[in-house]
Amino acid sequence: MKRPFFNLILIAIVAFAAIFVSAPWFAFRALHAAAISNDVQAMAELIDFNAVRQGLQSQVDPAASAPAPDIWHDPIGAIRHALATAAPSKDSDALLTPANIAALSTGSGPPKTTPGTLPDTVADLFPGTHGRSIRYWDPNRCRIVVRREDGREAMFTFERRGWVSWKLVLITLPKAPPATPATH
Repeated sequence: MKRPFFNLILIAIVAFAAIFVSAPWFAFRALHAAAISNDVQAMAELIDFNAVRQGLQSQVDPAASAPAPDIWHDPIGAIRHALATAAPSKDSDALLTPANIAALSTGSGPPKTTPGTLPDTVADLFPGTHGRSIRYWDPNRCRIVVRREDGREAMFTFERRGWVSWKLVLITLPKAPPATPATH
């Protein structure tokens, strides 16, 4: 009688551990699917927009991530900085559209289909995981990298918000490819 109960407890522990470890990957896949299908409500449940905007703002406008002027040494500059950072940048908001998130999570650009049409192939409907990998995982943070065809990488950082609930807190945009030296 004790043996089946012990086996059941052991199976439950292993199942919970597998779900706990794979939850960030499922959150990324859910975000990708919501962005492809233009489901803004699902994206709102998966994204911490304030954290992502702040991270994107520092990438789009590096001057915005500079330390604020000290009120004691530069009071006018401190007031100007407070007024300038009160409103989010339109550049960072433009990157948070479903089409742009879908393009970043796909790695090869926006989906080939337009809303209301059928895809050309099954691969267009269910994009594979080629070029996607988990770069870092710990119990509270996970970074998933999407490698583009040209070798550049976009990184999605998720943070744990519950036992198996994860939210996107940072998108690291792909860097421009290095300039190739001109050969003469």
